[in-house]
Amino acid sequence: MDDIGLGRRIAAIALVAGLLVGYIVRAVVPVAAMPAPPGRSVARVLIPEGWAFFTRDPRLPSPVAYTTDRDGRWRVAPGRSRGPAGLDKRDRARSAEISLLTRQLDGPAWTRCDREAAACLATARETEAANTATVRTLCGNVGIVLQEVLPWAWKDLPTVLPSRVARLTVAC
Repeated sequence: MDDIGLGRRIAAIALVAGLLVGYIVRAVVPVAAMPAPPGRSVARVLIPEGWAFFTRDPRLPSPVAYTTDRDGRWRVAPGRSRGPAGLDKRDRARSAEISLLTRQLDGPAWTRCDREAAACLATARETEAANTATVRTLCGNVGIVLQEVLPWAWKDLPTVLPSRVARLTVAC
């Protein structure tokens, strides 16, 4: 097969793939200016959750770990960058470690907070937890903060969104 024939095959495959993706996107999008293609119900059966399978709500609170510095002040736990450009898997294991700690917390361990998270962590009651992660980077005094992401439009405003905080004494 010559280069022209190979190029045409690649172009044909790309065209078919593009049409398939476009058809599925068009069928899954709930509101559109054009009527849905005839196979919309088929696409809904094949992909019932639409794009929700691939994405999550960006406003959902994500747990953030805090630790105390030498002066006893609460700060966001520092990340360590190992390997080229931080590609070491241990760096990416932090979120799993935070999730393992968060799962150990019950209702009374959480405190509602309408101030800066560090101020609430300083007065929150302590709960004991065990760090069962394979790579343990969070030990001793650890705070977990659940707070909605500040909308980008408010980034320059002195706004503190309500949060929930938990103060842990983590055994490693």
